[in-house]
Amino acid sequence: MAETLFEQIGGESRLHAAVDEFTNIVLADERINFTFADTDLDKFKKLLYEQICELTQGPCKYTGRDMYEAHRKLNIDNGHFNALAEDLY
Repeated sequence: MAETLFEQIGGESRLHAAVDEFTNIVLADERINFTFADTDLDKFKKLLYEQICELTQGPCKYTGRDMYEAHRKLNIDNGHFNALAEDLY
């Protein structure tokens, strides 16, 4: 049986480490870090982990809101989105 992408990327410990590192990068990025000013970072990391885990066929179920609802009040524009994408790279 072929490994899932979740398994290929190293499973739970590696994904948690990646989410932690990504969060640190985003919080240091002055182009977008203000959007996280009122964010419960522990909840953010939990939900981001769940989302990526589920998308990579891991043993998780995403329990957060859909992306439209989660970001609706943040007034995110293409520049913000692009900054986040650059942080992922």
